[in-house]
Amino acid sequence: PAGTQNVNPTIQSQSATATGINVGVDLSYMFVPHIGAGAFMRYISGSVDLDSAPNLKAGGFQVGLGGRFRF
Repeated sequence: PAGTQNVNPTIQSQSATATGINVGVDLSYMFVPHIGAGAFMRYISGSVDLDSAPNLKAGGFQVGLGGRFRF
């Protein structure tokens, strides 16, 4: 029933060294010599063993857009 449950958060800090791969592409198009636009795509895959989460998978597919300024 409502009002009969308590939430008790627990905060932990763990660290380890991860291994994985990173593959990506970055493209730029310059409208004028100093101003342009760009996009990137990359895939990151890795895993790490933590005490509370053995064989934890990390990473994924990422995309992004942005402006390019050269000076």
